[in-house]
Amino acid sequence: MAKYAADLKSRYEHFVINTPEKASQVESLARILSYIIPAGVNNSNIVAELLYSTSNLLVLLNDAILRTARGVTLTVPQAKLRGWMAVIDCAEVFLEMAAGQLGGEPLRWLIIASIQLLKAAIRLFLLLKHDSGMQCSPMLPPLDRSKNITGTPRLSNPVMETIVSETKRSNTYTLPRSNRLIRTLASAPAMSERTWKPLKHGTSSCEGDSDELMDRPSRLSGSHIAGEILHISRPLVHLLSTFVCGRSSWKPWLLAGVTDVSSVALSSDARHLNTREKSEVRRRTLLLLLYLLRSPMYERATRDKLMRGLTIIANEVPVFGMLARPCISYLPLWQQIYAYVWTT
Repeated sequence: MAKYAADLKSRYEHFVINTPEKASQVESLARILSYIIPAGVNNSNIVAELLYSTSNLLVLLNDAILRTARGVTLTVPQAKLRGWMAVIDCAEVFLEMAAGQLGGEPLRWLIIASIQLLKAAIRLFLLLKHDSGMQCSPMLPPLDRSKNITGTPRLSNPVMETIVSETKRSNTYTLPRSNRLIRTLASAPAMSERTWKPLKHGTSSCEGDSDELMDRPSRLSGSHIAGEILHISRPLVHLLSTFVCGRSSWKPWLLAGVTDVSSVALSSDARHLNTREKSEVRRRTLLLLLYLLRSPMYERATRDKLMRGLTIIANEVPVFGMLARPCISYLPLWQQIYAYVWTT
């Protein structure tokens, strides 16, 4: 059994490394199937979420295989721990839905609380112990396959590995006195693609240009650390206040909203953040709009106005009506599954 599993693993790695385009197509197919499964039919919602989670997990797995084959190194602190966090992020909605289906509301809430406690503990550990900087979504920076899979060595071909290794060494030169690593003239890219940032030891010219190497986590201090702690604690604040005040109360919604707004305000100074962290601040700011879709705001204020607006668009605007009608059908389901305060 172990030999069969090892052989299957080797075959899959060979498939991803040698045909990355087909691997991407498999990921896209799983995601597309999750969208076209009809909602509300038997267990179709769970099946659709399983396919969606599977597509995201495949992306993580295939990225890891391609990184290993191409020699692209993750520079983020505690990359393995972040990898497990990324797996949890991909699977948590499916686990919550499956728990509700199998054990009802008590098991569902137990799974929700356990996942959020685990995530908060890991995030605080990364922030306070390993100075991980702002924790962006997704936890692992995605692999830019257009840059990093071109010319990927085929693991089944040792001769190709030797050629690629020799090419990498010939593209750089170490100055004898300063030990500074520079590119040779023969390896210079086109003028429009050149960068004057120095290479770091152990990287080739193409790896030195990787966004993963350039966007190292920024060192946070003061208000940024406070904002990150508030962002990490917001799901726990909401869950605890929901347990105390009830699901229909405004207090959990208001407490979570104040926590989120305070976190964004404390993190808004982007002078010392890298490109990915600045994008994360913008993402968190835009996600504040989700509070319009979260309970009890959705049931008491947003739902009727939103449905009325979508109905007008579906009946009066020919082109946009094709998009509005599915939204009218799916919005109640999406609101129940994805508009929780603890999911982002």
